[in-house]
Amino acid sequence: MATRKLVQPAAKGPDPVLERLRALCLSLPETSETVTWGHPNFRVKKKIFAAYDNYGDGPAIGLKATMD
Repeated sequence: MATRKLVQPAAKGPDPVLERLRALCLSLPETSETVTWGHPNFRVKKKIFAAYDNYGDGPAIGLKATMD
């Protein structure tokens, strides 16, 4: 089993990857951002469709690939 290494965001300013993801996700209708499990998640109503975290040496984005 792989060990997950969390990387703390740099204190030098906003993360440009997260800012771009946020802009894209929040431009969609009925989308909101919540912090769940310690990182930003983007939802339509109560369904998460995108998540952002720092993993290994950099940013990681998870996207839902199936339709509900």
